Amino acid sequence: MVIGSAPHVLGGYAQPAPPPLAPPPFPLPVDELGEGRPASPAVLLPTTRQKGALVDRLVDHTATPPEAETLRQNLGVVDAGVLQLLAAQGLKVSVVRPGDDIRSFGVFQEVDPKTLGPQHRAAVEALQEQNGAKFESRHANLRDRVEAGSHGGMLIASEGANAIKAELELMVLSARRSAELDKSLFDAKIPARCFMPGLDLPPAMVAQAIHQANQPLSTMDMAFRHGAITPEQHQEFEQVMLALNGERLTRARREGLEKMRSDLVPGDPALEGQLQCAEEDPCCIHVDHRAHDLVVPDLYYHGGQRLTRESRESMQSWAGWGTTVKPYDLEIEHGSEIGGAFYPPNRVLIRDCEVGESTPVHEIGHAIDHAVRQADPAFHAHWSARVKQAFDQGGQVSSYARTNTSEYVAEGVFHYYHDPATLRTLDPALYELSEELLQSASRLGSQALQPGFLS
Repeated sequence: MVIGSAPHVLGGYAQPAPPPLAPPPFPLPVDELGEGRPASPAVLLPTTRQKGALVDRLVDHTATPPEAETLRQNLGVVDAGVLQLLAAQGLKVSVVRPGDDIRSFGVFQEVDPKTLGPQHRAAVEALQEQNGAKFESRHANLRDRVEAGSHGGMLIASEGANAIKAELELMVLSARRSAELDKSLFDAKIPARCFMPGLDLPPAMVAQAIHQANQPLSTMDMAFRHGAITPEQHQEFEQVMLALNGERLTRARREGLEKMRSDLVPGDPALEGQLQCAEEDPCCIHVDHRAHDLVVPDLYYHGGQRLTRESRESMQSWAGWGTTVKPYDLEIEHGSEIGGAFYPPNRVLIRDCEVGESTPVHEIGHAIDHAVRQADPAFHAHWSARVKQAFDQGGQVSSYARTNTSEYVAEGVFHYYHDPATLRTLDPALYELSEELLQSASRLGSQALQPGFLS
């Protein structure tokens, strides 16, 4: 698992190969090859005898002596030149155990709310306008059909069937509308997204969230789904919402308040209470966030920190809704399902019970991918385009390799070192790509000893 920005993968056809790396100006020793490894050895530095010392440079103080020895043996299959590159880029491998405070590892990306405000407003507005022009006419038509067949949440008999059909179509269209805006925000590298309740709730509440995804919600509800608990957090979230959405949010609230008034059923204490709250505090007004293409900041409150959504999800995978690492057990409801993760640019976390398993080499595979991308972007761009092609052709070295191209690469590295024959049989394209990646990393590792390599 890799946590952080998804690696940039170029689509389309393979591009011309980049020029080969210049050889270092001094003779290099050749690394030894394990059984089943390629016929042509890569040029590496330093020699295999120094691998133990290189692994020791990667493993930090969190590992006990037995764990450090296990990691030394486990990671000893990795070419010495590759280890040299990782060490030169400052990679550290930490061991995580139940009871640890996961925040102490300092791997989660914190957010400064001041960076989420007005400077993004013009870009957000342009994308909102573009998305609205594409979907608004159809969306409004379906919304009118739904409202014509109901009143105060109750179906009108004569229009019920038509309203139900329109509501189903509206759900599909709304999901597509949000997904397209979400992708536009991501492509533009704007730290905001469409509000999707199902992604921000515990599993037991997902079914309810799917229904609520198309229901009007207040910004107070949205803040709560982002982990805001204190009045200060709610106020901060509200300020960022206004900064990102501007007049669009004000307009959505005005329409939302009118609808709450029209849907009021006299004598219904719940609806009367909601309306009273909305009239006193705009944060309580139910707004149609999808119809207005409202966006929410990539800002989540968890464990006393302000995190990106990706960091919050990663923290939850280790510690649930708290901050203390949970036991690793896929069979129990309150166990943790993560065995390790790579956090760019240079940190790997490995669960204590996984140090002797496949996880360390798999996560090192992510680190190698990142290190080569940083050190030789021209090679990596050409190579990653071919990775995308191979992934799309459906190699089956493992089920986890089918998750995405990042996991595909990491599984390729693991099998290249631990089961190359199976990799070559089940996915020869991935075998070749893994070999090229590791040979590039080995050459870069030898160059890492030259002054100015990382400057």
